[in-house]
Amino acid sequence: MSTTDRGKQVIRPILNGSSLEERIHQAAEAGLVHWNGKRFSLSTDSRPRVRGKKSVAEMLIEDRESSRSSHPNR
Repeated sequence: MSTTDRGKQVIRPILNGSSLEERIHQAAEAGLVHWNGKRFSLSTDSRPRVRGKKSVAEMLIEDRESSRSSHPNR
């Protein structure tokens, strides 16, 4: 199983017995992620906000449509 972005593999999950925190530390040591060590918060104050009139979904659809028009074989 893998996750792709426009046909290119971007994530390959590795299942093992280590905890999430251990896996995050391993990914940080490998230079795959940057993490300051703080716990993740789900508070509404720390969530990213969209600026402008378009929703994230509208921007994603627009990006995909422009990508298809610039690469007609996809």
